[in-house]
Amino acid sequence: MTAVALAAESVPEHHYTHHEGRGPTPHRSNPAVIHRELTTLDVRPGHTVAECGTGSGYSGALLAQLVGPSGTVASLDIDPFLVRWANLIHHERGAGNVRCHTADGTAGFAGGAPYDRVVAWCTPPLLPQAWVNQVADGGLIVAPLPIAPVPNLTVVAKIRVQDGVPVVEEVFPGGYIEATTSPKSDLDLPGRWVDWENRTPAPPGSPSPGARTTMRCTPAPGPLWPVC
Repeated sequence: MTAVALAAESVPEHHYTHHEGRGPTPHRSNPAVIHRELTTLDVRPGHTVAECGTGSGYSGALLAQLVGPSGTVASLDIDPFLVRWANLIHHERGAGNVRCHTADGTAGFAGGAPYDRVVAWCTPPLLPQAWVNQVADGGLIVAPLPIAPVPNLTVVAKIRVQDGVPVVEEVFPGGYIEATTSPKSDLDLPGRWVDWENRTPAPPGSPSPGARTTMRCTPAPGPLWPVC
């Protein structure tokens, strides 16, 4: 049994995703996919981990279990409601090595750096430079990243940071909600799109350049990923 599977036996998923005080939260990912990403992340006891996207708090609880009492987890989300609830549920369960913060996860969280591992449950327009800067040498990032100028055409990438350079080791089919600068109320619509020619977010009010696309194949990994 993998370390993630063992951790999942100790973390009550339903308690996080359908807490009796908060009710069910739509801000959650399929547990099987969470387990896959965390297995790829290769978290070890004593690690310092940052996650971008608190959601229900379930992934943060798994990370807290994986790093153990000698490790720490910083969970970042732009939605203060989710952050407050996740902190409360972690406290209820006595998980003192995970702390959730209201923050733009694409900027990382310098207060807890350097991190051995960074994982993201939202898709930035490009690999954030802040993540690369805040990962310890030899550390890993597992995150969804766009591969074409089409909304939601993404892969999940396993990236090793060596001497300050991000190198893609593996890619997998999949993706998550787009990273945004404010909480989203409609989780079925893209959060923002990017002016790919200039590598910048499009101006507010700009129309989406294309329809949503589902990833159904795995492209070959490249040696590097562009950062912003």
